[in-house]
Amino acid sequence: RTHFQKTRNLELDQSLHLEAQIMNTHNSSWFGGGPFFSNSMGDHNTNVQYPPSTGLNMDHEENKDDEKKNVYQSPAGIDNPNNDIVVPDAPTDTVTSLYFSPRNHSTDFVVTTWDKQVRHYRTPENITCQTANKSNNVDIDDDADNDNKKESPAAVENTNLFPIPLLMETKYHEKPVLDACWNGNDANKLYTVGCDRVVKVWDLEKNVFCAMDFQPSSAQSVQAVQCEKKSNREELQDDDSKQAEIATPVNDVEEVKNAGHDQEAAHEIHQDVRAKIKSKIQEWHPDIVEQISRKLFTECDEVKCKVYLNDPITFRVKVDNLALQVAADEIKNAGKTVEKEQRTTTTTKASGGGHKKAIKYLHHAEPIRCVKYIAENNVLVTGSWDKKIKYWDTRSKICCGSIDLGHKVYCMAALTPILALGLSNKHVQVYDLRNPSQVMINKTTPLKHQLRCIDIFPSKDGVAVASIEGRVAIEMIDPKEAKKKNFSFKCHRHSADQDLLDYGRMDSNYIGGDIGNQQNVYGVNTLTFHPNGSFVTGGGDGEINFWDRIQRSRLKHTKRLKLPIVATAFNYNASVLAYATSYDWSSGASGYDPTTHKPQIYMHSVQAADIDRRANSFAV
Repeated sequence: RTHFQKTRNLELDQSLHLEAQIMNTHNSSWFGGGPFFSNSMGDHNTNVQYPPSTGLNMDHEENKDDEKKNVYQSPAGIDNPNNDIVVPDAPTDTVTSLYFSPRNHSTDFVVTTWDKQVRHYRTPENITCQTANKSNNVDIDDDADNDNKKESPAAVENTNLFPIPLLMETKYHEKPVLDACWNGNDANKLYTVGCDRVVKVWDLEKNVFCAMDFQPSSAQSVQAVQCEKKSNREELQDDDSKQAEIATPVNDVEEVKNAGHDQEAAHEIHQDVRAKIKSKIQEWHPDIVEQISRKLFTECDEVKCKVYLNDPITFRVKVDNLALQVAADEIKNAGKTVEKEQRTTTTTKASGGGHKKAIKYLHHAEPIRCVKYIAENNVLVTGSWDKKIKYWDTRSKICCGSIDLGHKVYCMAALTPILALGLSNKHVQVYDLRNPSQVMINKTTPLKHQLRCIDIFPSKDGVAVASIEGRVAIEMIDPKEAKKKNFSFKCHRHSADQDLLDYGRMDSNYIGGDIGNQQNVYGVNTLTFHPNGSFVTGGGDGEINFWDRIQRSRLKHTKRLKLPIVATAFNYNASVLAYATSYDWSSGASGYDPTTHKPQIYMHSVQAADIDRRANSFAV
């Protein structure tokens, strides 16, 4: 058996070297090479061109010394057991998402982080080096420990030419950023969402980063302004009463005068009409009744107000427009509000109270967890912890639909015409974007704990969803196919004694005694499909697994890193896998050590054996 394996290794190595020579005559670098795949809906391309297994041309024997100089050396002090490229200028806090630009031959990718940053990286030309990686294979078994199976001792080692990405620019949200997406294959704009509950757009050509100025539709109004929660309102009222006892700062006199001027400019309207107007506004925008009423009474006389009361639809549209004006005014005055808060901080602390925060125009009532762009319809889809998904038309800049799910959105994937959601009740919902208001599938998964990530098959006939329990579920969309092809399997689990011996990791529930029969279970933080139908998972154990869904086997796993894998992404032609490591907060704040839990981003050259069982020497 050993002789047979060595013979197959030699044959594979020779064939890969021959392929490298052919491809190197056409490509100066595999990163900027030709298209990696062509995949129509529901069809797999069997004539896949893999990246060359060596980055330098074998014909140049006289340049061996130069080749050795170009071999990549990992920076000192950085955990890199797989000898992948370490991206310089790494983030300083937990990475929440990572996405390559889908545009052909693009080397751009973006990273969002918990410390409010959106970081744009790009690979300059002629900055390359070499790296090495290995491959191995085992079968998937749901009842067995897939992570502790024995593998063949031999491995195929290949060197690859790598470009080194550099940080181009960084933009900032006001609160942690949770997700991002490109505007289709054009990839000249980037949409980002996060805990500040607004959708922001980064125009990379103009280098403009701002909040999207979406408008509510007349048929379905979207609440434009969201104040603090009820628990905070009581505190703010207490602060207002305390501030009333304090002398008004000189710089605030102008604001008081402006407010009085608005009252003077208002039309004389009977108190009954005013009361009815305010009552209607209270139903639609309870947080900003006074601001909207002041604007309405300034613009309209009593006759016009009565007309509005007799025409509720027109009145609703008018009120919504005024709400947006109020929001716009607040955004413009945000800088002044911050300065005012800074001026009054000392006085406020002396009185024992806090200070008000500026009202902002929010696209959701709670943090926005996910965002996806549907290029065919120019529609942006957002999923939030307010238990809603919303559809935004990026051309007319209106909310063209909203669905109340009843549960928080934890993960989302889109591949036209399929939209898949993972919810807080451990259900998976699938929508056909040609009829986006109707759910196509709403089913429970065999996963018993919180869903963490989801992705759609390239063939668009199913989804894969993973959870924090170290398990992945394969779910087919067609009910007939589901009976035969649905399955789940365990992954990212390791024996506790081996974890303790090799990594010093211990289950928090372990107190003492024999741990030989115990397992440490790590969450699956990221799941990404390769265009050929295989997929990768990254877990809290610091390991990346390559899986063959059809054959139900693991193709390869990387050496474990000290920090969890929190994000993975393939580039435009799937020849490069980028992955990020950082603390995933699975052990809470008490488990976080800023001195050792430093995020890193790595670039891995995807080999044939990584994603194709036929090219793997140890396929069973």
